[in-house]
Amino acid sequence: MADHTPAYLRTHTIAGDALTYSLADQMEALTGKVEPGGRQAITLLKQHGTSVVLMAMDKGNLIEEHGTPGVVTIQVLKGRVDITGDDRTINAEPGTLLAFGPSVAHSLSAIDEAAVLLTISPPA
Repeated sequence: MADHTPAYLRTHTIAGDALTYSLADQMEALTGKVEPGGRQAITLLKQHGTSVVLMAMDKGNLIEEHGTPGVVTIQVLKGRVDITGDDRTINAEPGTLLAFGPSVAHSLSAIDEAAVLLTISPPA
């Protein structure tokens, strides 16, 4: 019987005990696709309601205020990003990790060319 699962889902779920990516390689490939002022993202994992997304942002790109039904973490891998949420703004640099609870409104603004790793968990 043919597997009718879209190729996208077949390549982004854990088929064995582990799934491994080189974030450096993924960032390099993604950064080359970002248009001036824009952003590009790739979902590295989507399973059981959890998503891990790598996003490259050009300087000045803004993700308007929004919330997610579950917990979200934002880890800055490259560049500087202003992250606003919970009534404060953090000027986040590489190595910064922020977490927002369910439905907490937040926004991101790239100060430099930047890359962030997002983890979005399902609602409890």
